[in-house]
Amino acid sequence: MPRLTKNEIFELASRLPAVSTAATQLISIIEDPKTSRNQIVELLKVDEILLAECFKQANSAAIGAFKKFATIHEIVDTLGFSHIKRVALFTAAKSVIDDPKIWYESVFTAVAADHLARKNRFDYHLCDAVYMAALFQNYGAFLLSYFYPKIYRDLNKLVDYEDRLAAQEKEFGYNSLEMSALLLKDFKIPEYVVDIVANQHNVYTEKARKENVFIEVGRILQEMKDKPVTDIHKTLETESVKESMMKSGIEMVSIDQDMLSLLKEHTSQYV
Repeated sequence: MPRLTKNEIFELASRLPAVSTAATQLISIIEDPKTSRNQIVELLKVDEILLAECFKQANSAAIGAFKKFATIHEIVDTLGFSHIKRVALFTAAKSVIDDPKIWYESVFTAVAADHLARKNRFDYHLCDAVYMAALFQNYGAFLLSYFYPKIYRDLNKLVDYEDRLAAQEKEFGYNSLEMSALLLKDFKIPEYVVDIVANQHNVYTEKARKENVFIEVGRILQEMKDKPVTDIHKTLETESVKESMMKSGIEMVSIDQDMLSLLKEHTSQYV
């Protein structure tokens, strides 16, 4: 039984792709209200991947751009600091979750959770936090799938998500969400994002927060995105999901085929 210590988890993570240093630095300075546009521009210049992602998103029809932007200053002005922080976190997450399937799942969940949070009139800071935590929450799952592929696949066959997490904890000493939070803190990801991820496995308990419930519903939509809408409604109407939403004061928005298609389209733009 490969029960892992914290040090062993850190050692395994050290053998995976490294998080983008420029991305985490950019996140840090954007958190500072004194940061200037020129500071952001200078930091973007040193990371080609991060800069390319900013250009891609600025020129994407998804944000309503009707012209091509040529300079970094134009990109910063077009996206705004908040969106650039998202791009930086997106780039940081993509740099460490180096598995197409798990990355797609992460992005879809983040897009869906963000959509639900906005529909529930969450303020932009909390929407950002939901999006970022959803992107990063699968890092522990990636680590397990990379180093223990057979055990991870076998445990992933469990239909119930809570059962999967419990089985991971029994097998490894930590579940994948706990591993994610442990490593994200070491990566210097903002504490409020780490806190959401650390609490995600409590989504069906009294400790659940709105952020956790939005991410969980996003995860459910991701897992069921290709199933009939009626099946999705049945899952979202189970007692445990309904109770978590009610305790958190969340209103479920209309889930239909058009919404699922929109979420898939947005996800495809970022993977």
